[in-house]
Amino acid sequence: MDINFLCEFLAIAEKGSFTLAAEELCISQSSLSKHIKSLETELGIQLFDRSTRSVKLSEVGKLILPYVAQLNDINSEIINIIRQYKSKQKRIKIASIPVMAQYDITGLISRFQKDYPDIPLSVVELESHNIPHLLETGECELAFVRIYEETASGYDYITLYKDHMIAVLPHTHELAHEKEINLLKLRDEEFLLLDKKTMLFEQCYNLCVSAGFMPNISYTGHRPENIIDLVSNGMGVSLLMERHAKYFRNDKVVCVAITPTIESNICLVKNKNRSLSPNSKLFWNYIKEIYSSG
Repeated sequence: MDINFLCEFLAIAEKGSFTLAAEELCISQSSLSKHIKSLETELGIQLFDRSTRSVKLSEVGKLILPYVAQLNDINSEIINIIRQYKSKQKRIKIASIPVMAQYDITGLISRFQKDYPDIPLSVVELESHNIPHLLETGECELAFVRIYEETASGYDYITLYKDHMIAVLPHTHELAHEKEINLLKLRDEEFLLLDKKTMLFEQCYNLCVSAGFMPNISYTGHRPENIIDLVSNGMGVSLLMERHAKYFRNDKVVCVAITPTIESNICLVKNKNRSLSPNSKLFWNYIKEIYSSG
């Protein structure tokens, strides 16, 4: 039994007219009549009373009408679920830490979208500690994250950029002209750091402790450009990743190498235990090709 023919029967019953039903269904009246005749032949019953000029349901047509209406609703729900599922399977969902511009992640995404305009792509920006859960559950299949040696397990990854931590000082600071400074020399400074919810805050704090002192933190914030501006105005010093700091150019601050330091990589990652959907795999191989060739 063709469910589409049953839905056409419902349309005729609701409109009270073969002509109006055909217009709504965007088919010819002759085709609609043939479909209903075929359905009646298959069921061995007459769905409409043809003894009158107007369209009237037969007795059995009236009996099955509410069930056909339910079937039509169920059919619509099934189609909607499948459509949503296919759309979800097609869409590439990516999470990223908030350094997209500094590491040209925005450029990579834009480049892919221009090359594959028919593939929908969505990106959510989150702090590092929120991203692993999304990868584990499959809510996001891919993520741009900062990886340290101790956090690399559990992921397959493509390294985009290597980076290391540096000190950001006012250009008038007594150590501003040094090529490299021991972090211990900054033990008496006011530190302006990224927010405590970021992975970099913990790394900066632990780095100071390993250098032999507890940092005096006078400011934490989400935006590195604000931190750099405060440093330029003599409000203290900061510790940031080099590429992160140099993206926000400011002539009144200098970036100086430090010892000890921390190295990290900006990577595109995927969960080792999950297979990628076809379009996410396409994105993965696209990025892999860029960084293997250049």
